[in-house]
Amino acid sequence: MDTPPDSTRSAEPGSISESLGVRMRARRKALGLSLRALAATTGVSASFLSQVERGIVSPSIQTLNVVSRALEVPIYHFLLESPDPVVRHDHRRRLIMP
Repeated sequence: MDTPPDSTRSAEPGSISESLGVRMRARRKALGLSLRALAATTGVSASFLSQVERGIVSPSIQTLNVVSRALEVPIYHFLLESPDPVVRHDHRRRLIMP
């Protein structure tokens, strides 16, 4: 028997929506902002921001741009697969040719 979709459930683990939400929440907390404070700054409702942070909904590019400005990070900060695009020399992949 199929269960009805649960709107309170977050997105698939590892999905773009989930990772975007995790990064958004981390940055907001790093700045010491509450959801209400971020909502007041951006003009986006606190409930919508909460749903984004939990990976339930995905924001539009326009909304993400407004939020990224309020959180003082470039928009791509939320879209990168890896939070740090810099690869240190001791962590580089090695290509060994015969």
